[in-house]
Amino acid sequence: MKKHKTFKNRKGFTVIELVVAIAVFSVAMSLIVGAFIQALKAQRMTNSLMGLNSNASLIFEQMAREIRTGYNFDLTDNSNVCGNDGATSRFNSLEFTRPRGNGTTTVAYRWNGTTNAIDRREGDGIFAPLTSRDIDVRFLCFAETENSVSIVSPWRITIFMTLGSREAQLSKNVLNLQTVVSARIWPAETQ
Repeated sequence: MKKHKTFKNRKGFTVIELVVAIAVFSVAMSLIVGAFIQALKAQRMTNSLMGLNSNASLIFEQMAREIRTGYNFDLTDNSNVCGNDGATSRFNSLEFTRPRGNGTTTVAYRWNGTTNAIDRREGDGIFAPLTSRDIDVRFLCFAETENSVSIVSPWRITIFMTLGSREAQLSKNVLNLQTVVSARIWPAETQ
């Protein structure tokens, strides 16, 4: 009869060791995948905010450039959204005169509450959206610094804006912006 050899030092894994290793690997992979998904969401949110900021910068720059060369500012409010802050009345529409070629033209900016966009009109034309379609303009108001005390002070227009994304997942992230623009043409020069 043959004797079976018994091995005292068996090399290998038991089923329990294998199950524990698979469980640890699964937990580690779940954590890594979760962190990766969170990083992708953070990157998407950052890209959205960068797009909002870029669009806001372009809008502010265009409005500021035209306001600096404008005069005879007329502010109106057709929605009662802006109200006032106790000291300054705010309006959601701004119209003014600015030089163009050898003459002048009127320029108007307004917040369109229906489309949540900023609209611009030049002369007798129609209002056209100034913001991109993926930007949700939740608030746009203008305020004029009183210069009735002296006609030697420049007009100062303060622009208040709140922008967000139209994507539902990113709608909670908003940019609240404010800037003051001084006109280069003084009221005394237009009289």
